[in-house]
Amino acid sequence: MFWPVLLPFKITCWTLAGLVLGATVMAPALKGKRGRTFLLSTCFAFAAFIPSCIGIELIVDQFRFGQFEYLCYDDIHDFRYQRYLPATATNIKMHKHPGGNGYRACYSISEADFQSYLNELWDEYGERSAVQRGGYSDDGRRADHDDFKRKFGDLGWKPWDDPVISHSPSESDGGGATYYFDRDAGTAYQSTGFW
Repeated sequence: MFWPVLLPFKITCWTLAGLVLGATVMAPALKGKRGRTFLLSTCFAFAAFIPSCIGIELIVDQFRFGQFEYLCYDDIHDFRYQRYLPATATNIKMHKHPGGNGYRACYSISEADFQSYLNELWDEYGERSAVQRGGYSDDGRRADHDDFKRKFGDLGWKPWDDPVISHSPSESDGGGATYYFDRDAGTAYQSTGFW
């Protein structure tokens, strides 16, 4: 749940610790006393911690979240974004949600590979799913065009005419994926949430 803030937190801690250490070591060269310099720089570091952490997070998030493209599943080097994604997916477009609580993806996959992936997912995790397979009211149905546009329209991805909805097993905290698969195009849209 807090993993998106861990990297900015670590960067901020190491940066401010380095500044405190550097100022303390350089104090005699600048005709200051190390004890006093350490105390003042430590107070500055505590005061600057939250603004620095926020600034670093804003910079780092530009590289971690947003729209990305991958040729295949193995090009995604973060297990969080491989979650609920078929390993046979190719030509992957992915929008990683700011805050790191999920993603939306569009990718190419054959119908056989897609069905095989779903079956394996349900075989492995179906027992622990908060909702049993087929328990979603829209499972196996054609996607409502307006709902489909609402979920993916802001990404600029071309919608298909006739996608069928499927679901992954759902975690007790609400995590899981909804798939919109178009067998004619051999393409899937996916909306995934995790905490």
